[in-house]
Amino acid sequence: MIRTRNFYLRFYFAAKVLAMIIFLPILGFATPQARIERNLAEIPQHLLYLHFDRQEYLSGDTLWFKAYLANAATKTPLQETHRLTIELINVQNQVVSVSFVQIENGLGHGYIAFSPLLPGGNYQIRAYTDWMKNFDSNLFFTRELFLVSPSELEFAKPRQARINRNFNNKLQNKKDGWQVQFFPESGNLLAGVDNTIAFMATDGLGRYLQVSGEVLGSNRQVVATFRTETPGYGTFTLNPSMRGGYNAVVRNEDGRELRIALPAAVASGFTVTANLLNDQINIVGRRNFEPATADEKIFLMGLTNRGIEYFESVVFIDRSFQVYIPAEGLPTGIIHWVMLDASMKLLAQRSQFVNNFDFTKVTVDVFALAVQPATGFEVNVNVNLGPQNLDQGNFSMAVTSVDDAAVTAPTPDGGIIEKFLLSGNLGQLPNSAWKLLQENTQENRRKLDLIVMTNPWKRFQWDKLSSAETPTVTFPAASMFTISGQITSPQRGTIRNPAEVRLLLQGDLPRQFTTRSGVDGSFTFTNVQLLGSVSAEISATSRDLPGQADIVLNPYSAVTVDYLFSPNTRPHTTEMGANRPTDRLLTHEATSSIARITQRDQRGGTSFASPDQVIFINETIEQQLRTVFDVLRTKGSGINISSGRILLRGPTSIRGSSEPLFGVDGMFTSRDHLLSLRTTEIERIEIYKGPSASIFGVRGANGVIMAHSRTGRDLPTISANYALTGFQPQREFSSKQEPYGTQVQNLPKTWHWLPNITPDNSGIASLWLRFPQNPGKIRVIVQGIDAEGNLYYGEQIVEF
Repeated sequence: MIRTRNFYLRFYFAAKVLAMIIFLPILGFATPQARIERNLAEIPQHLLYLHFDRQEYLSGDTLWFKAYLANAATKTPLQETHRLTIELINVQNQVVSVSFVQIENGLGHGYIAFSPLLPGGNYQIRAYTDWMKNFDSNLFFTRELFLVSPSELEFAKPRQARINRNFNNKLQNKKDGWQVQFFPESGNLLAGVDNTIAFMATDGLGRYLQVSGEVLGSNRQVVATFRTETPGYGTFTLNPSMRGGYNAVVRNEDGRELRIALPAAVASGFTVTANLLNDQINIVGRRNFEPATADEKIFLMGLTNRGIEYFESVVFIDRSFQVYIPAEGLPTGIIHWVMLDASMKLLAQRSQFVNNFDFTKVTVDVFALAVQPATGFEVNVNVNLGPQNLDQGNFSMAVTSVDDAAVTAPTPDGGIIEKFLLSGNLGQLPNSAWKLLQENTQENRRKLDLIVMTNPWKRFQWDKLSSAETPTVTFPAASMFTISGQITSPQRGTIRNPAEVRLLLQGDLPRQFTTRSGVDGSFTFTNVQLLGSVSAEISATSRDLPGQADIVLNPYSAVTVDYLFSPNTRPHTTEMGANRPTDRLLTHEATSSIARITQRDQRGGTSFASPDQVIFINETIEQQLRTVFDVLRTKGSGINISSGRILLRGPTSIRGSSEPLFGVDGMFTSRDHLLSLRTTEIERIEIYKGPSASIFGVRGANGVIMAHSRTGRDLPTISANYALTGFQPQREFSSKQEPYGTQVQNLPKTWHWLPNITPDNSGIASLWLRFPQNPGKIRVIVQGIDAEGNLYYGEQIVEF
C-alpha cells in the first residue's frame, strides 16, 4: 500500500509552494510558475494498468483482465467514464483483434477470447484511452505474451512456417546486435568540472549486458575507464575540456567492440546532481563560469506528476550550491529536479526515484480442506488488505496453476505498484523493477537510480509544461463511440450538397441518430452507445444524390503500431507440416470493428409496397388533430391503443404484445419521435400489417407505421447496413471455458479469476474456492487500488 506517512512534511512543502505563488510577483516570475500548475491541472494525464489472470495462453483460450485507470498526478481512480481500447498485435505489426471496455470510477474488467485460428507465437496487448493519445504512446499499457497453438507444437502450416522463419531471422539479428547509450547526469556535459555519466548496455531485445571500456580524448589518450556495476548499468566520472571531442570504446563479454562519440562539452553551463543520503536528498548544483551580475537569480524546482513539490532560490558559493531536502515528505515515485533562471529557462535537470518504502504487500493465507471426492477439493483463501479506505477500494485476484517444468514460468510483472510508480512514467522497461521496489537496500536504491537516469521521464516535456499557451487537445476524452464516414460517388468523388444522414441502431430498442453531411459528403455521429455487436442501417437523403452514390464508414484506425521486442520474445515454430483443407490463418482483416453487411441500396423516394391504409393529412385533420398519435388514435384502422401502447391487429402479427416498427421518410425511428410529430409536418401516414409488411422482413413482423414528411417527399435516398462492435458485454469466468487447456502439458491454467473482491470492515476477504481435484501447486496474486490512490499487491505460492 502506498501512503505518505508524514502529514506535516506534506503541509510544509505545500506551504512553500503557496508562498511562492504569493510572493513571486515581486520577482516578476509568477506567471511562468502559474503556467506549470495550470497545465498540470487542466491537462491531467492517465495511468493505466491491466491485471491479467496469467502470462501465457493457448489458441482458443480466454485471457481475463481487470483494468485500473487513475489520475497520474494523484494515483486516485478516475471518476469520469472512459472508453478503453484493447488491441492484440502480432509481430507483423497488424492489429489482429480490438475490443472496447467501459471504465467507470477508474475500474473495468473484461476478456480477450483468442481465436483457435490464431497462429502460435509472440503477441502484444496494447491498451489506452482516447485521452492518452494526446501524450507519448510509450505510456500506453503494453504487455507481451506468447500464444501456443496446439496444432503447431511440432509443425507449422507451410505459409505460417515461412512467416515464422522471417521473424526468427529478425529475432536472431536483434539478439546478435547490441548497443550502449550514454546519459550525462544533468543533460549537459560541462567543460572544466566533474560530470557523472550513466550508461546502459543492452542487446537488441533489451537484455542487459556486462561491458567495460575507456574514454579516449582527442589525442587518443585514455581519460576515463568504466565497467558495468550491475548488469546493463553503470556510471563513470569525466572532467572534459573544450579541446576536441571524446569517444567511448566499449567491449562486451564476447570481445566485440563499439566506438561511440560522447556528447560535446558545453563551454558555459550548469549541472545538477542528486543523491539520497539516509533520509535526506542531497542536491548539488555547479556552474563553470562567473555570472555577469552578482544578483543573478537561480531557482531549484522539484516536480512530480502531482505538481511542484519544492521551489527555492539557491545561492552559488565558489560556483556551486548544496541543499538537503527531507525525502519523507515527497511522494514515492519519480521526482524531476530542474534548475531555472528568472525567465524560466531550463539550465539543468536530473530525474530521481524516491522510495519511502511506505507500501505494504498484501498478506495472502491459503489453507486446504479435505472434502468428499464427489464435491471436489476446497481451498480457503484469506486476503488481508488492511483496514484503510477499503470501503471504496477495489481488488482483483487470479489463482493459477504452477508447473516447475513449464516452458515459461508465469513470473509476475511487478503489478500495479511497479507500473504506477515507475514504468508508467518512463515507458516500457526491458525488465521489471518490482524486486528493486520491495527491499530497502543500498544496492536496490542504486539500481533504481540508474534506471531513472537512463530512461528519460516521458511525462515531462518542459517546453509544453512551461508554455504560456494551454497544450492543444487533439483527442478529447471519450466515454462512448464516434461513427464517421462519407457519401461517395464514382463519377463525382463526393456529393455537391449536404445530405440528411440517419443512423438506425437495430435491436430490442431501436435508436436513431440524425446529422447532416458536409459539402464533401463527410458526416459524424458522436456519443453513440454501443454494446456488443450491433446491426446498423445508415441512410442519406438529398436532392443531389447521383446514381451510383454510396455510404462508406471510416474503418477502425489504430495508433501507429510498432511491435516491441523484449527479453521475453521467443522464436516461432518453423518445421512445416502438411496443409489440411480446413487449415487457414486468421488475418487482421477478419477482426475489424466496422464490417459491411449489405451492398448499397438506392431508391428514388420513400414508398415501399402497397400499404393496408394510407391516411392523408388535409387541412381539416390539421385543424382537429395536432400530432401523429392523435391521427392514429382517431383515423387508424385496426389499431389497438391501450395504456399508451400501439398494436396492429394484422393476421401475421407474431406477438400481440409487441409494438410495430415506426419510421419517417423511409428511415426507422423511435416510437416517441414518430408519435410526437405535428400534423403540419406530415403529408401522409402509411400503415402496413399482414402480408404487406413482409417487404420489411423480420423487423416488420408486428407491422409498420411509416410517416412521410412534406419536406422529404420524393427525395432520393441511399442506405447501407453495417455491423458495429461496441463495448464488450459482461461475461462470467468459468474454468470450464478453457477447452484447449488440457491439450498441452506444462502450461499454466487459470483455476479462478475474481475481478472484484470486497473485504470486510477489518480489511479481510475470506474466500472459499472449489477445484475439481487437488490442484497441486498454485499461485495466488491479489492487487488493487483504493479511493485515495493507495496501491496493493500480494502473492503466494502454495503446494497441496
